[in-house]
Amino acid sequence: MKRKPKDKGVARLERLGIALYGTPQISIGKAAALLGVQRATVIWMEGMGKIKSRRDPISGWRIFKLEDVLKLKAERENKSPEASSGLIDKED
Repeated sequence: MKRKPKDKGVARLERLGIALYGTPQISIGKAAALLGVQRATVIWMEGMGKIKSRRDPISGWRIFKLEDVLKLKAERENKSPEASSGLIDKED
């Protein structure tokens, strides 16, 4: 029995991660760009448990939930050395 080929539109959505997970997914390169770091740093952050990734079922690449990346970005901005050292003036 032959397998029915997937609809090209469904395959494209699966690659984007939306059909599989219901939320927007981004590549490691886009995650690194949003965070302002190198790709290797994103892999390090993943190893430290700061962010989780999944593997794309088609390509095997790491994919990240956009929501998780944005949360990590906000956390990193709140914990910046400049903010914690008092170098940034707080406006009243």
